[in-house]
Amino acid sequence: MRAVLVTPDCPARLALGEVAEPDPRRDEAVVAVRAISLNRGEVRFAQTKEPGARTGWDIAGVVERAAADGRGPAVGERVVAFLPNADGWAERVAVETSLLARIPDGVSDEVAAALPVAGLTALRGLDKGVRLVGRRVAITGATGGVGGFAVQIARAMGAEVVAQVRRASQVDGVKALGADHVVVGESSACFADLAPYGLALDGLGGEMIAGLVAMLDRHGVAVTYGGTASFTTSFGVYSLTRTASLYGFMLHAELAEEPGGVSLGRMLNLVERGLVRVDIGRRGSWREIGEAAQALTDRAFTGKAVLSVE
Repeated sequence: MRAVLVTPDCPARLALGEVAEPDPRRDEAVVAVRAISLNRGEVRFAQTKEPGARTGWDIAGVVERAAADGRGPAVGERVVAFLPNADGWAERVAVETSLLARIPDGVSDEVAAALPVAGLTALRGLDKGVRLVGRRVAITGATGGVGGFAVQIARAMGAEVVAQVRRASQVDGVKALGADHVVVGESSACFADLAPYGLALDGLGGEMIAGLVAMLDRHGVAVTYGGTASFTTSFGVYSLTRTASLYGFMLHAELAEEPGGVSLGRMLNLVERGLVRVDIGRRGSWREIGEAAQALTDRAFTGKAVLSVE
């Protein structure tokens, strides 16, 4: 069967190749994949993997073979999953049933496929806050996958949302997602006038997270999930003596607290109720995986990239 493999001479080192059929454990269902979505993490990791390695976290499809232990979705049910082993971009894949969530009738495969990494990072990151109703929440990178979901989820939680963008031309789009305030800039200084914050959700790292830690209120939490700008920073220890905590977020570790399928069910509920919409900035066939991955790296579009498996 076909799968996305690390292929050095192709765009973004990704192309389709041939792999063996899945051999499921008793607690795994075999899913026929219909759609995949891309994240910068997979593309970045592909640059260091050995040729022939597989990748892919986000999938949506239909159960082709139910789990032998009798648990999980039945044959024919549409499902979505986050695959922590990063081997999901294939025609068929074996998935532990705890990672699967059933897709409601009103949600398309494309929309569901866009949810796992970005949606769960936003949802579970915001979960780290305490009583966010009426409190200000700072969200960086609001035009990206995680940031766009976070703006909408925080608004649904009753928070006052302060979202950051790089360019003034992006303000209206983020306000349309539900942000109460949109600040423009690439340093933490753009958040200063609206401080303090009950929670800060940041994927930029560097100076941004250091500055936001200093802008938290007494019970505030800073959640850092990436380092798009820089993976290193420094801040005064005194900042932490005045605040609740600095939380280093890793989605893989979060699965130990709440199974991926449960969290995805929560995300699908928000989508089904119209509280969260999915911005798909690039569609196409997975035969264009290299070109789509390169466009994602180059920030050639906003929102999610979702490709059909055909």
